[in-house]
Amino acid sequence: MTRYLKSYTNILALVTLFLLAGVQKGAGEENVCRYTMEISYPRGEISGLCIIRKSEDGGALSVINQFGIKAFDAAYDSRRERIRLSNIIGPLDRCRIKRIIAKDLRPLFQNADTAAIVIENKRFGIKYKFVPLRDVEQ
Repeated sequence: MTRYLKSYTNILALVTLFLLAGVQKGAGEENVCRYTMEISYPRGEISGLCIIRKSEDGGALSVINQFGIKAFDAAYDSRRERIRLSNIIGPLDRCRIKRIIAKDLRPLFQNADTAAIVIENKRFGIKYKFVPLRDVEQ
């Protein structure tokens, strides 16, 4: 029974995230970017959607895999240039992995671009690829 509740919670979180992203798009001082995302590392890969909300004082990021399950959330503080990860799936919920991901994703918040972004960590063999989604409404 709890398994079904978790899946409904994930679906509800996904719907809420998309609704909030749509509401935030109308706000003048914030910038919402949507990307298809792929993180490949030596033992596997994670792919799905990445929604980034950037503002003057920082931003937030949410990664949702292709099954609609949230992989992790991140909050960026521009004053400290620090990323804090939360709501991390089990395989990534290790202190060292969280530190590596937080450090690697920092350029994503610092570069406000709509072009494809590739970040590579050669030391650990991790490659992050972000390709912007095109708006269907146009």
